[in-house]
Amino acid sequence: MAGAPAGIVGAATSLTYNSAVAPYSEVSRLPYTPGQVVYNKDGTKAYRLVLMTVGAAVAGDMLAFSTAADRYTVIAGTTDLPAAGLAINAIAQNYYGWIQVAGLNDVALVTDGNVTIDDRCSLTTANDIKPATEAEMVGGAVCGTSLAADTGSALAIGLFRLECPLE
Repeated sequence: MAGAPAGIVGAATSLTYNSAVAPYSEVSRLPYTPGQVVYNKDGTKAYRLVLMTVGAAVAGDMLAFSTAADRYTVIAGTTDLPAAGLAINAIAQNYYGWIQVAGLNDVALVTDGNVTIDDRCSLTTANDIKPATEAEMVGGAVCGTSLAADTGSALAIGLFRLECPLE
């Protein structure tokens, strides 16, 4: 499991699966159920298996759910939908892959260059995060809290606490 976050038993979170090619064109052949959340050994981090349906992601991108109620598919480049989680590896369009949904970030996180310590953050259309507006905090668009100010347009590993939906 090279590249997988420490402590997850059985979940090779560095792998992606092409949804158009057998055997992964059959959802039942995936190692986990899409939308399922798994935790590391001490329960401090959570990850979800998702299908990337619109766009593609690189490690450090923050992604959104495809609809407010869907916890199975994610899309890139929107602020209109709830934050799904952080891409911990590249995920191509129409591939299944793992995103981090809770805990300290495993990969450097892309920001808009305006994040300061203790900012509650939300998505931008560029797959990064920005300080959340009051309306976004009330509307449930917050994806986590910064533990430091960004450097340029990134927060290093462990400097952002993800708080994306687990249900």
